[in-house]
Amino acid sequence: MSSCKTPQTKEVLGVRAEKADGSSIFIKARKGVVLACGGYEASPELTQEYIRACMDIAVTGSPFNRGDGVLMAQAAGARLHHMDCIEWQGYGARIEPDSEVNGRVGTSTNWHSEPAVIMVNKYGRRFFREDMRMGHTRQFPGVEFLGFADSTDTINDWAGAPAYVIFDQTRFAEGAGNFYGGKDKLAMGWFGQHELYQWSDDNSQELASGIIKKGETLEELAEAFGFVGVAEFAEEVARYNGFVDAGRDEDFGRDPEKMVKIETGPFYGIEVWPSLLNTQGGPKRSNATCRVVDYEGNEIPRLYSAGELGSQFGLVYHGSGNTTEAVMTGKVAAENAAALEPWDAA
Repeated sequence: MSSCKTPQTKEVLGVRAEKADGSSIFIKARKGVVLACGGYEASPELTQEYIRACMDIAVTGSPFNRGDGVLMAQAAGARLHHMDCIEWQGYGARIEPDSEVNGRVGTSTNWHSEPAVIMVNKYGRRFFREDMRMGHTRQFPGVEFLGFADSTDTINDWAGAPAYVIFDQTRFAEGAGNFYGGKDKLAMGWFGQHELYQWSDDNSQELASGIIKKGETLEELAEAFGFVGVAEFAEEVARYNGFVDAGRDEDFGRDPEKMVKIETGPFYGIEVWPSLLNTQGGPKRSNATCRVVDYEGNEIPRLYSAGELGSQFGLVYHGSGNTTEAVMTGKVAAENAAALEPWDAA
C-alpha cells in the first residue's frame, strides 16, 4: 500500500492498495489520510535495517505490524524519527504454524522466574544471569556483536541469538504449564494472548514436533542443537551445578534461591530467539495537528499519523503511554482531517 499525492502541491489525495492478484486499487480520500498502521516489528527488512543486521528476530507483538505506515509515509516525503526506539520482550520460542501471517511469531515467557533452567549460547556457555527480567527492555542481553577477531565460525556472530533454554527430566516431567500459559505464569505476546498455539500439558506435542529437543546425555543434546562446543557445554552445566552446591553464582550473580541443579537425564532444550514486542519509530508529526512533516519540517498537506507509528516517545519506557497516545493522537488527527475542505468537491 502506498500514498497517492500530487507532485505540485504534495497533497495526499488517497491511497493505493494492492489486491491479492497483484493489481492495484486506488482509494480516494476527500479530505485527508490518517496513517494508524502500528509499528514495523513484523518486517524482517526494517528490523534488520534499524535494529540488528543479520538477526532473524522473533515477533512477540502483532504479526500484522509490517511497517506499511513507515513505507507509505516515506513515499510521501515524510521525515522519519525514533526508528531505533523499540521494546524487547524477552527470549521466546519460535512457533511456526502453517500461515504466512503468523510464520515469524514467537512467544516469550517468564524465564527469569524459572529456577530449574539455564540459558546457553551456541558455544554451550552461559552468558548472562537467567533471573534477569527481560520484558520491555531497551537493550537485550547477550546479542552483542563479537566481531571478526573473536568469532570462531562467522563474521556476523551474535553470542545469544539464538539461545537455548536447558532443563532436565525433573523439570520436563512437571509439564509445560509453568512455561506457557499455566495458572502460575502467563505466556507473553501474540500466542499468549490470542491462543493461536496451545502448548501441551505434558510437553509431548513439542517434543514430537522438535520444538523441544532431547538428549540422553548433555553431549547428545549439544549435538542435537549443533553447538560449536559439545564438551564445553557439559563442563558449563557441571560448573553451574557447583555454583548451586556452593550457594553462589560466581559468573553472573544469579540469585541462589533461583538456582536448581540440572543433573537428572534425559536432558532437554528449547531454542529461543530475542523477541520484539513493538517499535516506536515512523513519520514525525506535528504535536498540534498530528500532520506528518517532511525533512524540512513542513507539514505534508492532508497526511496525518496516529499511535505508535511515529510515536513522540523516545528512549524511555512509557508504561501504558502507547494506549494513551493512540487515543489522543487519533482524536487530534481525525478532528483536523475532518475540518479540511474537500480537495475535490465532485
